[in-house]
This record gives sequence, structure tokens and C-alpha cells, in this order.
Amino acid sequence: TMAAGALMRCATGWLLSRRTKLTLKGQQIFAGALVESFLIFVAVALFAFGFCSDEKGKAIPMGFRFGSLFQKELLVIVLGTCFAAVADEKIVHEVEGILGGVWVFGQLVLFSMLGSRTS
Repeated sequence: TMAAGALMRCATGWLLSRRTKLTLKGQQIFAGALVESFLIFVAVALFAFGFCSDEKGKAIPMGFRFGSLFQKELLVIVLGTCFAAVADEKIVHEVEGILGGVWVFGQLVLFSMLGSRTS
């Protein structure tokens, strides 16, 4: 889980730091906007979380034991940690800033659901 998470996020951090240099037929693929970094960051984290298990809880079995080869929560934590270590400081601050703005609305929903028995 740790090695897979580190590999995925290190590749993503490296790509995000160099995304404005990518071209396709002479056209720049990414504009370098703040929201691009955030959306790619979240997309990779959601992919990793969903990749770990299917409806039954086992996407990639260990083979020698019951259960999934990867732990969802640990994989996402490792993704965030390795991203901060590999990506440029500017990119990390951009993603933190946008994530902070999104978290304000997340708090409103999360804490309004507390005690309301909403699932």
C-alpha cells in the first residue's frame, strides 16, 4: 500500500510541476491554472480510493490471505504526503489554498449532519 501510494503520488507531483510543458501537436495541453492542479490531485486520490476495492470489498486479493491487497485510507494518506514532498512548493500552496476553500463548505455539510441521523 505504501509503495503503490508513493509511486502514484510521486508521479503525479512530478507531472503537475511540469504540466505546462506538455504539448500535443504543438498545442499546450494544460493552461497552468490553479484549479487544474487541484482537480488532478483530487482525481488521483479518488481513483486510488476506488481502485482499492469493489462492492464486495476485494478488488485485488492478497493471494495468501483474505482481504484486499491495498488499504484505502492508508493509500490516500500516503498519496497526500508524497505529493507534498515531490511537487514544487508553489503547486503545493495552490492546492492547499483551493482545498481550504472547499473545506469550508465541507465543514458546513459535515457538521450540520452530525446529530441529524443522516447517512
